[in-house]
Amino acid sequence: MEGYRGKKIVQGSKIPKPKTSRLSKARSISNISTIQDYQNASSQPLTSMKQNLDRTNSQLENHASEIFSLEEMICEMQEKIETGKTNSSEEFEEMKAEKDILYVQVIELKAEKKILSEKAEKESLISQHKIENLERKIKEMETALNQLTTEYKEEQLANTARLHEKNLLTLKVEALVSELETSSQEKIKLDLDVESMKKDVFSAKREVENIESEKNKCNEKQREIDELYTKERTEMEALKAKLVDAETGLQELGKENQALQVELVQFSGKKWVNDVEVEKCEACAGKFGLTVRKHHCRKCGQIFCKDCSSKQAALPEFKKPQRVCHKCFSELEKLAATILS
Repeated sequence: MEGYRGKKIVQGSKIPKPKTSRLSKARSISNISTIQDYQNASSQPLTSMKQNLDRTNSQLENHASEIFSLEEMICEMQEKIETGKTNSSEEFEEMKAEKDILYVQVIELKAEKKILSEKAEKESLISQHKIENLERKIKEMETALNQLTTEYKEEQLANTARLHEKNLLTLKVEALVSELETSSQEKIKLDLDVESMKKDVFSAKREVENIESEKNKCNEKQREIDELYTKERTEMEALKAKLVDAETGLQELGKENQALQVELVQFSGKKWVNDVEVEKCEACAGKFGLTVRKHHCRKCGQIFCKDCSSKQAALPEFKKPQRVCHKCFSELEKLAATILS
């Protein structure tokens, strides 16, 4: 009998186990199919042996029933012989002959039964031995089948894991392709931006050239302005010198005016403070200088700054309103209000 992978299976020998290395899916299915076919092939002779054994037992039972019926017939005939001794001798002889024939048949049947029993026992032992060998082989085949089934399931799980990993890699590849497309679109946008920036740079260069041209023009104008400024400054310095001369003359006129006013106040009987003796304003204590000039109050004769002597009032000794300090202005207002009331 040819069995697993075409190898000849010897009675009592063990079935070679497949290697436990990682098998491919197709190879595992082929091994499982081969073992199942071998099991089916092994179960057929086992079934035929059982059928032969059942057939032999049935024959033995038939022979036993025939022997039992013959023995009953012999007993009946003996009873008939004993009860029918008075019958004729011919009938007795016939019955005796039938008895002898039955004895012979019983002996033959017993001998045949014995032969059949021995044969059935031998066949039973052989069949039992074969059945045990076949059952042991079937168990080994079942063990190998279970092992191959386990390996097949593991291979299926590994294939499922590889399929899952493949799906993940596919998703990653799709994501990378999408990112690549997005990057390509961004690159196109960047290229457009670069082109736009190049145009902007070109226009900026033109603007810079225009600005440089304007700058040159401005520089020329600046030189003209500097020349004009130098000229104006020269003229301003000349005017400043004239202004200093004019202020000097004005101060001299002021001094002469003050001297005349002093003489006028002395003539009118009022005390007129000499401006040489005073350095600060009588009201705010501000120092006098080139820009802060001295002014006499025409009523009290004290020296004040311009702000503290900005009022004007009518005085009896003058035809026009004269400069007075704030204090004298207030006194004159009160005096005028008293006179009017």
